[in-house]
Amino acid sequence: MNVLISGAGIAGPTLAFWLGKYGFASTLVESAPTLRTSGYVIDFWGLGYDIAEKMGLLPDIARIGYHMQELRIVDDGGRRLSGFGVQLFRELTGGRYVTLGRSDLSKLIYDRISGSCEIIFGDSIAGLRETGAEVHVQFEHGGERRFDLVIGADGLHSRVRNLVFGPQDRYEKDLGYRVAAFETGGTGRATSSSTLSTALPAGRWAVSPFTTIERCSCSYSTAEASRGRTGPRCKRRSCARHSRATAGSYPGSSMPSILAMTSTSIASVKSAWMLGRTGA
Repeated sequence: MNVLISGAGIAGPTLAFWLGKYGFASTLVESAPTLRTSGYVIDFWGLGYDIAEKMGLLPDIARIGYHMQELRIVDDGGRRLSGFGVQLFRELTGGRYVTLGRSDLSKLIYDRISGSCEIIFGDSIAGLRETGAEVHVQFEHGGERRFDLVIGADGLHSRVRNLVFGPQDRYEKDLGYRVAAFETGGTGRATSSSTLSTALPAGRWAVSPFTTIERCSCSYSTAEASRGRTGPRCKRRSCARHSRATAGSYPGSSMPSILAMTSTSIASVKSAWMLGRTGA
């Protein structure tokens, strides 16, 4: 059986790995020109942890993972206000719990399948036509090919789902929340055992260090003031509407002004972190 998988994030390569174990030929197609190197920091445990163990990934995950000891709430000067430890999570999971970058996990899985299946970067599925025994796939750049099975593992705004079930606004429901994540320069310390969180008028920032001093992950989350009002829906992962949606949550605000308001706090937290003040 010849299987086409759309999406080379985490689910797609994991599926390709297991299909290969059972003798199926897989082709991965990914719209990005190369493997993505950005994304959220994720808490990794439960079923995903079990599957990673069966794939032989745990030693590498333990090496690159971030073993957090505390979620610490700080003020804009980096001084501790409150927080809680994560030992309970480790007890509940039998120690099978770690935090790591989504892109780092993706690369570990990708390295397991590289060379064992066909991987196409910089292309995507433009059309699907199902016949009795196969699926005719029209690629955006690579012409038409035939597969026995097509699987969509291409994320929240799935191209495959859109082609099969129609536009996502038919079935999505906007819950009024906006989240953004990005990486910035590291803290200057080799490791840290705390994830820092600080509240601001427009939302909340969380800053998590990676195990290397060069990288630091930031996330920003906000909810609209009114549950009954919904902002514009984003059809793509990266587009200007993300900025408009966030700004629309706060009348009179704009993304630049929100970022300006928060930049001082982030700089203060990072400076305090580098000086070790948050460990006091």
